[in-house]
Amino acid sequence: MSEMRECPHCHWQISQDVEICPQCHIRVDAPVLMNKKKVERGIKKVSKEDVGKAVDKSTEALDLAKKLQKRGGRFGKLFNRVEALVSLIKDYWRKKYREVPWTVIAAAVFAVIYFVNPMDAIPDFIPVVGWIDDVVVILIVLASIEHELRKYLQWKGINPEEVFGPPIDRLFEPFLRNRTG
Repeated sequence: MSEMRECPHCHWQISQDVEICPQCHIRVDAPVLMNKKKVERGIKKVSKEDVGKAVDKSTEALDLAKKLQKRGGRFGKLFNRVEALVSLIKDYWRKKYREVPWTVIAAAVFAVIYFVNPMDAIPDFIPVVGWIDDVVVILIVLASIEHELRKYLQWKGINPEEVFGPPIDRLFEPFLRNRTG
């Protein structure tokens, strides 16, 4: 039996020989810019009033996601996923969709507000690099609420596969890979 260690990103117990964590789907040797514990702490601070703030910031979030989508490559599907998060938040705020636990809404709200905050862990004014932590937060949140988000999209009459495409781990794995080796 191989020795166990903790994933530095999500703190899941993994085997020593694992390169990509089966829980968070991030390479274990990738630099820790933002991890699941930091995201969870942020989610716990989200209030009901923050839902309204996220709704107010929704256009800004979609504009930023569209800008990243235009960069192409692995950012291509990010817009669809941010759009799904924003739609879920808006439908919750408008009381159209309430078949979701508060923790899922809080996670989506945290992700959107963090995404549009230009002065987060890595300031967004630093070209490309400034968006890495934003994308990591979106990925962590999506990985943790994907099941509920898929149920929501089905409720909306949207095929979740059109939004999610390939699994997150395959889509962003090269982006999250430590490129120093």
